[in-house]
Amino acid sequence: MKIEISKRLVKWERKKDFQLKQLTSLITPLKTSGFVVTQKRAFKDKKKAFRERVKGRDLYDLWWLAQNLSQKPVLANGRFDKKVISGELKRFLPKGNWWVIEEILKK
Repeated sequence: MKIEISKRLVKWERKKDFQLKQLTSLITPLKTSGFVVTQKRAFKDKKKAFRERVKGRDLYDLWWLAQNLSQKPVLANGRFDKKVISGELKRFLPKGNWWVIEEILKK
């Protein structure tokens, strides 16, 4: 389980930007509740982050969120070096998921 806490001074609306969810783990039988960002809000924030910086993980997150939200993928339009992004993603993704890198970079 990964927990991230935002300290940004942005006004968020309950249900629109975040919601209460039951959090579980595939590894332990522990369950808890917590406020979780909605995928729509995460997509909006990732697009903003990607405009300000070009990181492989942002590109991957945008691709993943676009798939889940049935949105068009965000195109980087040559704003990055494909070899650098590919190398960064290979550090984060398991080898069995490297096919995603080609999918993302062909856009």
